[in-house]
Order: sequence, then C-alpha cells, then structure tokens
Amino acid sequence: AIDPQNPIQWDGWPVAYPQCRRGVIHAVQTAIAEGKLRGRLGKKQFEVFSADYLLDTSNFAWLIEFNFSMVLFDPLANMELTTPRMEAYQRDYELNGDKAVVNDHEMISSAVSKVFFP
Repeated sequence: AIDPQNPIQWDGWPVAYPQCRRGVIHAVQTAIAEGKLRGRLGKKQFEVFSADYLLDTSNFAWLIEFNFSMVLFDPLANMELTTPRMEAYQRDYELNGDKAVVNDHEMISSAVSKVFFP
C-alpha cells in the first residue's frame, strides 16, 4: 500500500507524477483561458482543487475527475452536513476522533499553512 503522507515511496511515482502534473497544469490553464478561473486584481489568493487519476497497466495516467469546487469536510468547523457522506464523516469523527478514516482537517490546515506561513 502507498503511504498517502509520503507517496514518493511508491516505485511508480517517477512515472506517474510528471503525467499528473502536466494534466493539472493543462486543466488550470484551460480554466483560465475559458474564464472559469479568475484572479482578483490586487488581491492574493489561492485555489484548492482535486485531481483524481488512474494509472493503467501501461503506466499511462488517466484523469478521472478534476474539481475546482470540491466539498471539503472539517469536523471541527461546525459546518452544515449537506450530504449523507458528510454525515458519515461526522459520525466517524465523533466515534474515532483524529483516527477517523476521512478527515480533511489536516489537508486544509496544510494547504492554508503553505500559503500564509511559507
């Protein structure tokens, strides 16, 4: 299994990563060119997005899904639970705390810290 905290341990990383990176760059550039992603003049900003890939047996990375507005879940944010999956995440967190299977809190904190505390 791949450790999600350190994907570089995976032997396929040197092959998969450059393909995925090119795909993300292309998706972001396309969104900018089509006016779907815009900066705010005079303002600093960052975008949180997700890109899901599947690597086939020929080591070709297929972009499965790209989201500029995915749903992030932070059990500490006292947010409205708008989907059954978010309710399940909250139940998991209430039962298991930081050992919950799905917890975006660390991802959100990490992304924000990279922007505000480089």
